[in-house]
Amino acid sequence: MLYTRIAMHLADAVVVLTEELAGGLRAGLGRAYRTDKVSIIPTGINTDRFHPAKRTDDRPSSVRIGMAGRLTPVKRNDDLIAVARELQRLRPEHGWTLSFAGDGEDRSRLEVMARELAPGVVEFAGMLDEQALADWYRSLDVYVHASTAEALSTSILQAMASELPIVASDVPGVAALLPADAGILLGNGDALAWAEEIASLVASEERMAALGRNARDLCVRQYSHRRMHEAYDELIRAHARR
Repeated sequence: MLYTRIAMHLADAVVVLTEELAGGLRAGLGRAYRTDKVSIIPTGINTDRFHPAKRTDDRPSSVRIGMAGRLTPVKRNDDLIAVARELQRLRPEHGWTLSFAGDGEDRSRLEVMARELAPGVVEFAGMLDEQALADWYRSLDVYVHASTAEALSTSILQAMASELPIVASDVPGVAALLPADAGILLGNGDALAWAEEIASLVASEERMAALGRNARDLCVRQYSHRRMHEAYDELIRAHARR
């Protein structure tokens, strides 16, 4: 917090990603917080690279769900493995695959858990470069994101840009990012509730399409790389005029 106090005093402007982070700074800095210096500019996603997959009329017999990010206990990837188990039990006809993009300290433990399911149900895609990651998103039918907390999730924004229906944890940060018409928010720890919601979602192509379309529209309007560049340009121009 010391460096933040110094920056608040010396910098022309202080940029934070979300209203929630600005509120945390305000609470931590007290009188040292300078409202006139703080600008909120969210991370910008390349909505040209992260774009929807070309959809076909052929409905696949298998369903791919996935989460991107570090494999750490905070992300609750183990909850999603439990969800995959419930999905297999509820709708075995779909041939579910749960894919994790990313790596981290929790991978070994998660791989042990995954062996309890049928071979191929849980997939570890590992670390992917940006183009491979964009292709990975386009391979999914539903994006799932379990977490104890988020600030501004780049992974969720990339899923939004990819026009995917999203089922995610109802925690601060995520709830601020996903309105009801752009995603489904659920409490952590109830694998059956998640599985039932995902199975219900997959049964409705119209609902899946609407959620994905609304999520991408929101991302393009508020969280695209172009919008971020415009916001920084406006900020720099405003200070240049002073």
